[in-house]
Parts: sequence; C-alpha cells; structure tokens
Amino acid sequence: MRAAHTIVALLVLLCVSCSDNIRTFHLSGSGTGAGDTLYLYGMDNRYPQMDTIVAGNDGKFSHTIPADTLFPLGLLMPAGKEVIVYAEPDIAATVAPDSVQKNRWKVTSGTTQHTYDSIAAIVEPLGVVQRQEKITSFVEENPLNEVGIMLFRRYLMEAPTATNRHLREILNKFGGRLQDNDYIVSTRSKLEQRSSTANVLYASMPSFDYKEMDDSTKISNRRYKEKFTVLSFWASWDTLSRNHLKAINDTCQRYKKEQVTLLNISLDHDTAQWRSTVLTDSIGGDHVCDLKMWNNALVKRYNVNTLPYSVIIGPQLMSVGYNIAPDKLGHKLDSLINHYEEEKKKKDTLLKKKRR
Repeated sequence: MRAAHTIVALLVLLCVSCSDNIRTFHLSGSGTGAGDTLYLYGMDNRYPQMDTIVAGNDGKFSHTIPADTLFPLGLLMPAGKEVIVYAEPDIAATVAPDSVQKNRWKVTSGTTQHTYDSIAAIVEPLGVVQRQEKITSFVEENPLNEVGIMLFRRYLMEAPTATNRHLREILNKFGGRLQDNDYIVSTRSKLEQRSSTANVLYASMPSFDYKEMDDSTKISNRRYKEKFTVLSFWASWDTLSRNHLKAINDTCQRYKKEQVTLLNISLDHDTAQWRSTVLTDSIGGDHVCDLKMWNNALVKRYNVNTLPYSVIIGPQLMSVGYNIAPDKLGHKLDSLINHYEEEKKKKDTLLKKKRR
C-alpha cells in the first residue's frame, strides 16, 4: 500500500515538474468592439493551427499559447486588418489601437517585434525600387534574423515588386538555419517553377538541322511553320514516356497534317533500340535522336528536366503550351486552331479592305 502511495506521489511530482517546463506566449489587447471575433494563426508550421479569440463586453481580449521557440503569428482583426505578432517564449504582448496612425494597431512585445515594426514602418511607404533595396540591405546586415523573412514575404513576395531573379538573390542572402526555413524552401521552389514557365511559354523555336530515322532526310524548324506542332520528349527506356507518346500520337492522328504535326525528340543513347521502339509502338510524326540525350538543344531550350515532357509550338514557331495531359490535348489544340483561324480571317478581311 505504501508503495502505491509512493508511485502516486512520484507521478504527481512528475506532472508538476512537466507543467513547470511548459513555456508560453501571452497575448492581450483592447480597442475592439464588444464580442468581436479575432483569429490567431501561425505563419509557418511551427504553429500549424488557427485559434478563435472572442473579445469581452469591454472590447478586451486575452489568449495564451505554448511557445518554446520564436515564431511569427498573424492576428486578423475584426475589420480585416492583419497584424503580425511575434510569439516569444515567456513574453507577454499587448495589442492596442495606434495613437498616431488611424486604423492601425500597435503591438508592444519583445525585441523581435520591435525590430519588425520599426523596419516595416520605413518600408511600407517606399516605392518599388527603394523598398527592394531596403529589404535587401536589412537581410545582408542581418542574415540570421527572422524579421527579414516576414519583410520579404509581405512587401516583396505577396505584393510582387521584383523580378524572379532579384527575389532569388535576396533569398540566397539568408544565412545558416534560415536557409532551411519552410517558407524560404517553398518560395525558392515556386520561383524556380515560375522561371521555368516563363522560359518555356512563348519561347521561339530555335534553329536546328536534324536527320530523320532514315539518316538521309534532313529536317529543320522551317518544316513546322504555319501549323501547330506537338514537340514530345521521350526515351525508349522510359515506359511512362512511351505510353505518353502513344496517347499524344493517337490525338494528333485526328488532325490533318496541314493543321497539326508531331515531332518526337528521343533522349536515347542507343540508335538501334530507339528505331526498334518507334517501329514496335507504331508512332507517327517526325522522329529525331541525336544521341546527346539531356544535352540536346531543344531539351535545353524548353527546360526539360523530366520525362515525359511536351511542348506545343504555334504556326509562328513560338511555344503556346506545354505539358498538356494527353486527355486534354485535343481540347487545347481545338481551341488554338480555332483562335488561329479566326485571327487569320480577320487579317485577310482587313487586307482585302486595304486593297479596295
């Protein structure tokens, strides 16, 4: 019996000691309407939830959350204004109407909060170029300060004012552990995707001079003018791209050769295997394999980094779509062809009027 009491006592002491180790962040405020609802949410996965806070009849509110490290929060006020609040362990922050600026809220908290609010007040009224320069300078001088991430996020990324190249340059200036921050990692991926899209869409088809499968007939990009061309990248050793190519071929067969053609660029390294696969799969269109694989000029031009991959080339040899799923390719081609023919009719009509 005494042993049982001892165990219970130890458990109680353990629970008390554990509770004493829990670190928290306390947020309180005033100036809202009676019963107003506020929303508190994490700006990254360190606080992956949203809390609802209801103000009392006196317009005051209070809320406490666990915080064993520093992380940013968004506080959505009743009028829709988002206030950035930095949660810091064992810190109490207060939110109240700004006595200087109307319709603004002032946060009183720790050092990080003060740094963010001070720089944000300077950055917000600036023009595009000055804003970018100010944030860049801050990150350069404070590469390990999380405030730079929020400045970048609110004043550059969410309200785009810089090119992808400049945004990537700023991200690269963050140091150490901040390079592993979820927001920086995901943003860098988005920017790379944006850059890839910009480089592929509406890019001109480069000049080339390839031999077809018979090794005697040469083809160049001039062959594909005045029609739509589906440029398909594939390889005999990649089953997924082979199946993808078959599906694209089936779709293209429905169109006249004057409307749509298929140019297949193989990334094979074995000429015999490439030819054998083309004949076995009965794939139509033009076939090219220069044995340069990922170093092929068209592969580089259209940022091909995975298989399967496809690009739609328009009558003026400009890319007008890429990576369209085979089951949606027909709809896309119909839309492009109809638009092209309508524009051609308009030009012909205008030309006839001028001749009169």
